[in-house]
Amino acid sequence: MKLPQILRLGVYEILQTDLQPYAVNDHVELAKVCVREQAGGFVNAILRTALRQLDAQTLQLPAVPAEATAPEGRKCAADSHVLT
Repeated sequence: MKLPQILRLGVYEILQTDLQPYAVNDHVELAKVCVREQAGGFVNAILRTALRQLDAQTLQLPAVPAEATAPEGRKCAADSHVLT
C-alpha cells in the first residue's frame, strides 16, 4: 500500500465514520509498516490537521463534478462497492 492510498483511506474514515480518534492512529501504524517508519509522523500530521479543520468547520473538500453523480443524486462512489 502506498502513502497516498493510506492518506485517502484515513481522510475517508475521518469524514465518513464515527471512528475518528482511531482512524488517525490506525493509519499512522499502517504507514509505518507499509511505507517506512518515518512515514508515520507525516500521516499523523496530515490526518490530525484534517481532523482539526473538520472540527473547526474549515476543511476544504474538492467539489464533486456533475458527471460523477448518479441519476438519483447520489455519488457514484457510494454505489461502487458490493456488499455481500
